[in-house]
Amino acid sequence: VEADYAIKDIVAPDDDNDENLVESAACVKIGADDEEKDMLSDDLYFVDGAREKFVRFSRQEYHPSGSVSSLAKRHWGCEATDSSLRSLMKNLDGRGLREASLKSSLKEIVEAIAVVSADVGTESSVDTKETKGKDTKIKDQVSGDEEQFSNAVALARSQHGAGVGKIAFDLIEDATTALRQRVRLRKVPDPIDAPEEVEYEMGTITSWKMVEVVSQDGQTNAGNGDESNGDAGAATVAPTKTIPIWRLDIDNGGEAELTSYEVVEGISRFLMWRTQYAGYSEENYDLKQYRNSMGRFCGKAADAPHASTPAFFARLMIKKEQDLYPPLKNRLYENNWGGKSGERNAWIASVKEYAHDMETLRNGLLTLEDVFFGFCGGFAALEGVEGMAPAMNDERSGRDLLLDDKLRFEIELESFGQYAKSGLWNSPNTRKIFKEIVASCKNVGTLALCLDLLCRNTKAYLDATQPKTTTRKAAASSSAVFDQPDLYWGSSRRSAARQTSYSQFFD
Repeated sequence: VEADYAIKDIVAPDDDNDENLVESAACVKIGADDEEKDMLSDDLYFVDGAREKFVRFSRQEYHPSGSVSSLAKRHWGCEATDSSLRSLMKNLDGRGLREASLKSSLKEIVEAIAVVSADVGTESSVDTKETKGKDTKIKDQVSGDEEQFSNAVALARSQHGAGVGKIAFDLIEDATTALRQRVRLRKVPDPIDAPEEVEYEMGTITSWKMVEVVSQDGQTNAGNGDESNGDAGAATVAPTKTIPIWRLDIDNGGEAELTSYEVVEGISRFLMWRTQYAGYSEENYDLKQYRNSMGRFCGKAADAPHASTPAFFARLMIKKEQDLYPPLKNRLYENNWGGKSGERNAWIASVKEYAHDMETLRNGLLTLEDVFFGFCGGFAALEGVEGMAPAMNDERSGRDLLLDDKLRFEIELESFGQYAKSGLWNSPNTRKIFKEIVASCKNVGTLALCLDLLCRNTKAYLDATQPKTTTRKAAASSSAVFDQPDLYWGSSRRSAARQTSYSQFFD
C-alpha cells in the first residue's frame, strides 16, 4: 500500500531514518505550490489563528500533517501491526471469491502472530539452554568485519568492471562495515516460467561469520584432515576455502545469508532506491499486471507505458479533432479548414511527422483552438452583452491576467450554462489565459489538460446549439399544401438549402 512520509522540519544526516520514512517538507513536494491567498477570505484576517487553521486544513488534501501546499510524494508501505491487519480484515467482504481467500489468509496470519508472540519467552529460554552445549558450531560475530567488507567491495568492483550487475560505488565508498546496514534484495521466485516476476525485500545486516566452503566440486574438509591423511586409500577431498557470510534479518520475517557480492549489491541497491539515484529503476511486476488488466479502459495494454509521451498525445489530438470536426462543420455553410485550401491535411501531416517535438505540439494545439474558435462563431454573440464591455476592451496579455490575483480567483475557464451558447469561451480574457498556458507549458500532462478543456467547451457548445426545427401551417399560400420547416440558428446546411415551395424562388 502507499503511505505518506513523516514530515520533519529539518532532516539531519545522522537522524535515524534507515527506512526512508522521514523527509522534510521541501523534499516531498511535487510541482508548484497552490496560490493559497486566492482561497483566503478577508474575514480570516480579523480572527486570531483563523488564517493558519484554515491553511493547515486546506493543505491536508495533500498530506495529513497540513505542512505541504502541493502534491506530496508517497512511498510503498505495508500493514505491519496486528491492529492494522485486523482493520484490513474488517473492510474485506467475505462474499467475494478473492476477498474471501485473502480474508482467510489474513486471519491465519493474525492468529499465527498471536501464537508466536505468546511463545517468545519459552522459546528463547529453550534456545539458550540448547546453545550452551554446542560450542563446536561457528558463532556469529557482531563486529570486526571491516577488512572483510573492504575485500568484498574490491571484489565487487572487479566483477562490476566485467559487466556483472550495477553497483553505485560512489554511494558506498564511505561505508566501512556492513553491519547494521540496510539491504534491498532482488529476488526472482520462478526464473524459468516467470523471469519477469521480481520481488524486493528489505532487511538489516545483524552479524557475520567465516564459513569453510568447497572451492571446487567435492566434500568439505571441516575437522576430518587427520582421518583422511591416515587412510591411504581414502578418496581425495577437494580443497576448501574460508569466506565471510553476513546474516540478514528480513523486515517481513525470516533470515538470509548473503555472500560478499550480494552484500555490496544489496547495500548499493538500497542507497540507490532511497536517494532516487539517476538511471536506477525497478521492475514492478504487480504494477505491470494491474496496468495490463486496466488496458481495456485506456486503449491497448501494450501502449500503457507510453501513454504520456508526445507521440501518443499527438495521436490523441488528431483523434479528438476527427471526432469534433463533423458536427462543427454542420453549423456553418462553408469553412476553409476542411476545404480545398488543405489546411486540415497540412495540420494532420505536421502533427504526425513532428510528434516528438513539444513546440510542434504546442503550435498544433493553438491552431486547433483557433479553428474551433472560428467554428463556434468567435465572440460575435458576446457583443452588446451587459457587463461584457470591460472584458472585450481589456488589452492586457494572458500573462498579465494570470498575475492579477483577484481575476485569477474569479475567472472560470470552462464554459457551461448560458455561456455555452455564446461560443467556445465565455470571455476574451479566458481565451487569453488558455493560450498563455499552452504557449508556456513544457510537459505533456499540461497539454493534455488543455486539450481536454478545449474538447469539453466544444462539446458544451455543440450540446447548447443542437439543430432545432418547428412546423407551421401555411395560411394564405395555396401552393404550400404541406408543413414547412422554419430554419433557426444551428440548422444543418442540407436543411437550409432545401426549398419547400416553387413560389419561394420569386419571393
